[in-house]
Amino acid sequence: MIEAIVQKIRDELLEQLNADTDAIERNLVDHTFIEEPLTAEPYDQTFNKKLGLEASATAPQKLSADIDAHADLDDDDYPLLDQSIPNGLKAVYSSKNILHTRRLKSALTDITLTRFSVPLYWLNDPYEAGKRAAAELYREIASNAAQPINYGVKITLANMSDQTTHITQFLQGLHEAGTALNCPEANDCLEIETDQAAFSITLFGLGVFEEAQTAPLLNQFMKEDQHIYILGREHGHIGLSAYVHDAHKAEEGCMPSIHYDREIKLARFIATMHKQGYLSACHSVSIGGIGLALADMAVQSSIGAGVGGIGSASFWYGEDQARYIVTLNTADMAKFEVAAQDESISLVEIGNTEDDVLSFNNQKIKISELKSD
Repeated sequence: MIEAIVQKIRDELLEQLNADTDAIERNLVDHTFIEEPLTAEPYDQTFNKKLGLEASATAPQKLSADIDAHADLDDDDYPLLDQSIPNGLKAVYSSKNILHTRRLKSALTDITLTRFSVPLYWLNDPYEAGKRAAAELYREIASNAAQPINYGVKITLANMSDQTTHITQFLQGLHEAGTALNCPEANDCLEIETDQAAFSITLFGLGVFEEAQTAPLLNQFMKEDQHIYILGREHGHIGLSAYVHDAHKAEEGCMPSIHYDREIKLARFIATMHKQGYLSACHSVSIGGIGLALADMAVQSSIGAGVGGIGSASFWYGEDQARYIVTLNTADMAKFEVAAQDESISLVEIGNTEDDVLSFNNQKIKISELKSD
């Protein structure tokens, strides 16, 4: 009886995948409800075996001698373009910098599928990049109030001699973080394509909801006159960020620090707040920082926002980890803030949803200007 129910769930979910769905996503869905070990071995070992490479006998090392793990760039190094927050947003706003998530429904449970392309400039620091990629995937799934379950990876190779060491160390970091976040590699979900036109790494993640929800937590603004909060600690980390890369055409700095305990704590808090009905929307803060997260919420809904904060690139485009943007109604503010205080979770209100314009410290950009990019 149980096996028949599980098969019915899998069939319902798989039917919703179209012809453009990647094979890894199908495998993630297909294996989700099968009682088997999630993975036979870490992906870095599988990668080396498939390509006939010797496993590294040493601990992962940063490949760039210029990277200092204890230092980062600051706003004197990479200031706002023409002192304009919107100009920075125009530089980083791109689908390649946005994690994409969709929801599949069945009679008994819903799941989310998330994918994103790993920025190749991250591989200046490959082991830390792998850790960050797992955290980004985890946080994106959690922003939907789902429980992250496992992940898969697709790698396309052009010139193997220049890429295999980076990839092995990236996969090692990915394994460490995935294990720590209880979102490990899935069986049969590492795909390697050689002799391709370009080098790329794409991550796929799957999350499951505790129960089918009639009101999913979406990552777009829902209506005007709602309050916007940032959850999580802000340090203004812009090293190896989209802002430095896309706006200033540079690849400098180090990866932001990953704190697994903060990621897990915030994910649980998001799920609890949604279950209690406080949150109207939630978006992970990821590539492009607060600025890009706000823009994505606005573009999806055609609802703008008026927000205020420090007038610096590191505040709006810094990529500190373990952070979310949430919106809620005025009636829920007091209870929400008390709940965050009880859990020792940092939060700051930065503004409200409004009109069809994004206003950063009164520097404005129309949503239509971003949609046209």
